Amino acid sequence: MKKIIILFTAAFLLALSNGLYGQKTAELWYWPALTLKQAITLVDYDMVVVDHECALTSRESLDYLRKNHPGIKILCYFNAVEWHVPMYPDKFWSMKMLAELKKDSAWWLTGVNGHRLGLYPGMFTMNCCWDSPRIGPDGQNYIEFVTSRYKADILSSYPFDGVLKDNLWTYPANWFGKKQVPPTEIDRDHDGRPDKADDLNKSWQEGMDYCLKELRQFGGKNFLIIGNPGDLCYRRWLDGVMLENFPDVYRDVSDKKHGAWYKNMRYAASFKDPCIFNARKDNYFFTLCSSVLVDGAYFSYQQNTPYDKKYQLNLGQALGKMRNKGKIYQRSFQKGTVYIDPERKISWIKYSNGTERRK
Repeated sequence: MKKIIILFTAAFLLALSNGLYGQKTAELWYWPALTLKQAITLVDYDMVVVDHECALTSRESLDYLRKNHPGIKILCYFNAVEWHVPMYPDKFWSMKMLAELKKDSAWWLTGVNGHRLGLYPGMFTMNCCWDSPRIGPDGQNYIEFVTSRYKADILSSYPFDGVLKDNLWTYPANWFGKKQVPPTEIDRDHDGRPDKADDLNKSWQEGMDYCLKELRQFGGKNFLIIGNPGDLCYRRWLDGVMLENFPDVYRDVSDKKHGAWYKNMRYAASFKDPCIFNARKDNYFFTLCSSVLVDGAYFSYQQNTPYDKKYQLNLGQALGKMRNKGKIYQRSFQKGTVYIDPERKISWIKYSNGTERRK
């Protein structure tokens, strides 16, 4: 534990910017459309991440957010890795994409038994490796195809401030097959033999690098790219990460161990901004308090939920950086001090007027 704390503290102090930020909130809107009535409920967020379909269905609502919240960041969700089969009938672009993907089975990730693989019922995983077969009239591999279509059809349809790239995995060979029911080994070239782990991992990372490089070239240096899960492998392309179900660390350190908090905070400290602290239903206050310890972080609560005044901590601007006294971490603001106990997974605020808040 001492080693974890030392690494965390060093990374945090090196990465923090000099600016002192106020509290920020983000909304993950993963429905394929955003009505004007729904947009009104989201206007208080500082960042809104919308489903890619909204680029084609909801321009009026996105324009409303920009007009009524100057400075809001509107990002577009991008999951190149998985597809729903069958596709939801209200996701029109995705339905067209799936129809094209069904024409050839070469791009679908399979196990040695030939079955398509996936992590969730009704969702199947694609072969995002750089050595994925090149098919079709343009001779593209899968990651080239999906990235080019996403840029041409989605990102070119609305001036987004950036992208949230989901499922930015690093070493699928080390865990993906074990998550299948029943477990299997991966066979990305469909030859009936298991892939070598090093070859698969290397090629997968090359595919993800290509995708992120294309997004960066498309959007430019001010275009935000946030990766999920929180992982530093692709840091050179990213502006931040989303810490989904904070403080879980995907496939690594469970929330059952308080070391997950240190690792999440270390991830967040590795970026200037922005990082999204995504809270579960059972720990929103702990996540909210943790988010304000980091400059430029955004707090989000689950998905598709309207703004709630309980997210407002009313702390004012930060007066300094995070520091710790033993096992307790804290940060002082104009109107109070936030305290975090990572081991007990509790947080509280002592306001300068003498009141306290613990949830």
